[in-house]
Amino acid sequence: MKSTNSVQTELLVPRLEEAELDPLIIIVKKVIKDTLRIELASLTQTDLPISQKETAKLLGVSEQTLITWRKQNLLIGHPIGKRVYYYPEEINEAIKNGNVRPKTKKACHTK
Repeated sequence: MKSTNSVQTELLVPRLEEAELDPLIIIVKKVIKDTLRIELASLTQTDLPISQKETAKLLGVSEQTLITWRKQNLLIGHPIGKRVYYYPEEINEAIKNGNVRPKTKKACHTK
C-alpha cells in the first residue's frame, strides 16, 4: 500500500524515462555552469584570499609574526585544511586600524 505522500508526488511529478531525462540534465548543467561563471566573473583579484606565505611577503614580516598577530586577534586568518589564508580587505582593515604594521610600502593595496 502506498502512502498518501507518494501518491501525491506521483501525480505532481510524472515519471520520466531515462531518454527524457538526458536533455533536462544537460539544461540543468548549463544553468549551473553559467551561474558559476557569472559569480566568478564578479569576483575581483582583491576578493580572493592569499596564502600565509604570500601575506608575510606582502607585509614584509615573517610567517611567525602573522601567526602571532592572528593569535592576538590583530589580524583575521582563515584556516582551510592545514593552511591559513588572509583576505586583502581584512589585511587593509587591520593596517588602517593600527593593529598591524607592515614593513613594506606595497602592503596597503586598496581597491
